[in-house]
Amino acid sequence: MEAIWVILAVIVSFFIWLMCASHARGKELRAAIERRQKYVEAISPTARIIVNNGIHFFFKDDTQQFFGFDESGKTYDFAGLFDVNIYKDCIILRHKDILEICIGREIGKESGTFPLMQPYIDDIAKEVMPILRDNLHNELSKNGITPTHEYEHEGIIWGCDVNSKKFFMTYGCIQFYDFSDLKRVTIEDLTQNKLWDGNYVIVVTVKQEDIWNDFDYTISFQSKDATFNNLLSMFKGIRNRQIR
Repeated sequence: MEAIWVILAVIVSFFIWLMCASHARGKELRAAIERRQKYVEAISPTARIIVNNGIHFFFKDDTQQFFGFDESGKTYDFAGLFDVNIYKDCIILRHKDILEICIGREIGKESGTFPLMQPYIDDIAKEVMPILRDNLHNELSKNGITPTHEYEHEGIIWGCDVNSKKFFMTYGCIQFYDFSDLKRVTIEDLTQNKLWDGNYVIVVTVKQEDIWNDFDYTISFQSKDATFNNLLSMFKGIRNRQIR
């Protein structure tokens, strides 16, 4: 009987500790949210908070053309954004001033960072993808490229210009190639591969001028959806239009 009372006392103590810890954590998060709200208001009257849950933070100012993700006082201009990657637990932005910004759980890490929930990923993506697309189009325009086809998958934009015979992508950075640089396009079925986060892969092999080997761009899909089929058709069309 005494043992039962000891066990019950331990259980009750654990739940009391859990409630106290939860209350303290909630208080800490609320304080962070309020502090960040005041921080953004102090930076600019036109800045908008996109995500502020006490852990993750992202704000944006469309008027002054900058965004930020922490309370360091540093902001990043729209024109410097050159790559966006959207994953299950995070969104990664690449900018000329900082190279890489990871909001959410870092790839390959199970501790130390917290996953970014899907609604927050969607909110940030909705704000940054138009910026990336504008930067891409500005760069393409400088080089006489006008998109005939353009598709977006997990933050990466792919497309081509049939008239100038160029294809392009925002894979790591803004890049474009001649149709003749496309060596091959292959499909891999990875439905039985439990180590790969995806079921189907399109591998786009491109000739590189500055390195000895060709380069493979890997595009992963959960299913053969509309974007999968559109990209595959686009690359097949490029192959058909190559100068032989």
